[in-house]
Amino acid sequence: MKNLTKTFHFKFILASALISVSLFFVVSCKTALYVPTEANLTQGTSLKDLQDGREIYSNRCGRCHWLHAPEKYSPDQWKTYLNKMRKRAKLNDAEYSLVEKYVNKGRQ
Repeated sequence: MKNLTKTFHFKFILASALISVSLFFVVSCKTALYVPTEANLTQGTSLKDLQDGREIYSNRCGRCHWLHAPEKYSPDQWKTYLNKMRKRAKLNDAEYSLVEKYVNKGRQ
C-alpha cells in the first residue's frame, strides 16, 4: 500500500509539473501587443480610441485564435482580414473602426 501511495504521489507531482510548464509556454508565447501611447496618435485618433481598440482586439479576436502583432500586416492587409472576421467577432461599426485604428497604430 505504501508503494502505491508513493507511485500516485509521484504521478500527481509529475502531471502537475507538466501542466504548469505547458501553461507557462502557452502564456509566454502569446503575441505581445503594443500598448498605445501619445506617439501613436494621428489626426482623428485619440489615445482612448487606440486603448479601446486594443481591448476589443484582445477580447474579441483573441478568444478564438492567436493574435497577430499589428505591425505584421499593412493597413490594406488589415482591412481585408478585419472585413473577413468582422461577423465572427460580432463587431459593430464603432468597434470595427476602433480595432482598425488600433492595428494600424492610428494610421487609416
